[in-house]
Amino acid sequence: ISSTVTPTSTTTASTTTYTIQVRIANPLNNGSQLMLYLPSTVSLITGGVCTVQSVTSSCTVNSNSISFNLATSYTSGSTITLSYTNFINPSSTRPTSTFGITTFNSALETVDILPASLLLTVTMVNPSLLLSTSVTRSSVQNRFITTYTFFFTQSQIIN
Repeated sequence: ISSTVTPTSTTTASTTTYTIQVRIANPLNNGSQLMLYLPSTVSLITGGVCTVQSVTSSCTVNSNSISFNLATSYTSGSTITLSYTNFINPSSTRPTSTFGITTFNSALETVDILPASLLLTVTMVNPSLLLSTSVTRSSVQNRFITTYTFFFTQSQIIN
């Protein structure tokens, strides 16, 4: 089993679609499931749209995982493309820890597990923009030594 994860946006803390491509090692029958486990810095919002092979599909979203239902069977070596529209990118530009992937057949027996040695991570490239900025000063008199205070707000917590 091998895989890639690609976010549509690489801006920190943004809501975006992730596309997951998985090349399976063993066949899966119809009614199988593919479970994607998230690193702690990536999160999900329920109510997004799931697709399997570009067709809207049912899925189950939890706080740290998403289970895609596979309506058709797949042979060994097949590449399955999945997506979900409501991922929240990490708040940092550091690479994430690894995603996990497990496939299950229709009897919910484990078929394949992505080996821990195959790191599956995403890295954000663009920091999110500041929402607002302001500067105040303690004295408005020219030539006085004064204190300036800078305020800014952004959409995520600073790590």
